[in-house]
Amino acid sequence: MTTVLVVDDEPEVVAIASEILQDNGYRVLMACTPARALDVLEHESGIELLFTDVVMPGMSGFELARQAQALQPALRVLYTSGYVRDAPPGLGSARLLAKPWRLEPSGRPLRRRPGGSPRSSGRAACSRSASPAPARADTADE
Repeated sequence: MTTVLVVDDEPEVVAIASEILQDNGYRVLMACTPARALDVLEHESGIELLFTDVVMPGMSGFELARQAQALQPALRVLYTSGYVRDAPPGLGSARLLAKPWRLEPSGRPLRRRPGGSPRSSGRAACSRSASPAPARADTADE
């Protein structure tokens, strides 16, 4: 099962993105700050995709991706932003998904993965006062 790390400074956005990804068979890890995302990447192996907001306090999604790929070189990146005009001209192989997202099949940048089953932990993705422990959307023992 493909593992995706979702990073956004808005907890509601993290929760929505995580639910959409889970419903499409992905294992989801969540972080509400770039610093927390880097901590997750240092301690979790096998993360295949970083799905990150571009505009966040403290560090941009572009800088987060640069540091994340130094930790996990095979990591792919999908950026998201409500401010697409802020995107640099050369994203390379990375993609930028404009907010708000379209949910119809033709608008999905990610395809359903075989063998995945929708799961929900029922926990909030993150909160302004949450401890820095990584939030996990998957609940299965691994």
